[in-house]
Amino acid sequence: MTLTPPTTMRLRELHRTYRVLRDLPPAAAQLRGQQFNDLIAEVLRAFGLDAKANVRGLHGRDEIDVVFTDGGVDCILEAKWEQKRINADPLEKLSGRLDDRPAGTRGILLSMSGYTKHGLEAFERRGIIGLQREHFEAVLAGLLSPQDLLQRIHAAQAARGRHLVLLVDLLLPEATEVGPAPRMQPTSDTPPPWKVIVGTAPGVTAAEGFIGTWAQDCPALSLSAGSEELLIATPNGVVSFDPATCATRWALPLPGTTGRAIRGADGTLSVLCGNALVRWDPQEKDLSVLAGGFGGYATLEATVGGELWVYNQLGSTDSGSITLVRVGEQVGDEERFDIPFPAGSHAVPLSPGRFFLSGTGHSTLLDLARNPVTSEADWIKAEVQDGRAATRLDESTVLIAGNRGSMDSFLFRHDLTTQDGAERLVEFTANRVVDLAVGPGGGDGNQLWILADVQGNDLVSRPVLLRAHLPRTTTRR
Repeated sequence: MTLTPPTTMRLRELHRTYRVLRDLPPAAAQLRGQQFNDLIAEVLRAFGLDAKANVRGLHGRDEIDVVFTDGGVDCILEAKWEQKRINADPLEKLSGRLDDRPAGTRGILLSMSGYTKHGLEAFERRGIIGLQREHFEAVLAGLLSPQDLLQRIHAAQAARGRHLVLLVDLLLPEATEVGPAPRMQPTSDTPPPWKVIVGTAPGVTAAEGFIGTWAQDCPALSLSAGSEELLIATPNGVVSFDPATCATRWALPLPGTTGRAIRGADGTLSVLCGNALVRWDPQEKDLSVLAGGFGGYATLEATVGGELWVYNQLGSTDSGSITLVRVGEQVGDEERFDIPFPAGSHAVPLSPGRFFLSGTGHSTLLDLARNPVTSEADWIKAEVQDGRAATRLDESTVLIAGNRGSMDSFLFRHDLTTQDGAERLVEFTANRVVDLAVGPGGGDGNQLWILADVQGNDLVSRPVLLRAHLPRTTTRR
């Protein structure tokens, strides 16, 4: 799903309203309930649905929290935001109201606190769709439209019967539908179509490590490194690759993922999907939404301490929005910083509040504690055509890889404390440079992995992983 810039901006505004409601004290529960109905209607209208809140029935005999029409089907929605899980009573009450409506009217019950066991069992006896907090936040974040959400729930219930369908079951394919993860093979067994490494700086070593032959609809999009794995994001999900054993597996078979996938210290996996940031807990088999409103182009990055940030470009560089977003623990906690720098393509965290904004044509340093506005005097000449493949080496050094010309590709190191320019470390030949990551396996220096594509004229994507070892210091050339 692609959101328009106006829809994305409207959802960002509604995120702030949601946070205000979420933070209200228990004593304001009634006020929150009324305002929550308005918020639900506003979210539905943002996606083009004609929705009304707090609608009185004939002669004022009942009140429907939200009324809307989806694909010609009239829907009445009852919303509950209680402290505890709700039982079957609200569902039975909504069922009675459906009896007074025309046949074909769809009933929806949204409980922000979830349901008791008896509440869940009641869904099996009634033709009512059950929603909870995870469903609402998925729509608010732009992960799913309300139309898509309801269609997926209807399809799941048609296949398996009436029940509360969890968000994870709506988004992840069945285990039997997930094919094998795309494989990477040693280049010693399957050589690339040409010699990829052209040359290195003194003290730097580089070699072709692994190569894959992937379907055209599953190209490699980005790369990140964990303690023992490399994570490669593709449109079909996140692939985990172990360089030591050459084993690949699906870390998260979630269609629509993009940008870097970040493995947390607790084993959870965070990745951008659609217009939202989601987190996968492999132990609990739970998928939750962390943040959203990331229409347009977005990349995910983590600081050394594990804090998540999203760099987001929305709309045109002249009239759109460019922001750096600090991610919180749930939807609505996002903290956005406007960045008036249209040439950027990737934000590299250096130290708290300080970033290197890698771009096309030129790059710059950002200090959010001061002022993110930069002048041309602060710009740094970009050495490659596209600066999306960039990462931190230390708080004053960044690595950038990309193409200069059609297939002439380079890895550069920028020492941000000097004005000496970039140091060329590796020269190689590739159709495009996808991403790069530091580690695992650095030894007495830094091990760097470069993800590139050597597709040539083939009809399939051919990702190649280049392995480079950088000593603590290198000699300029």
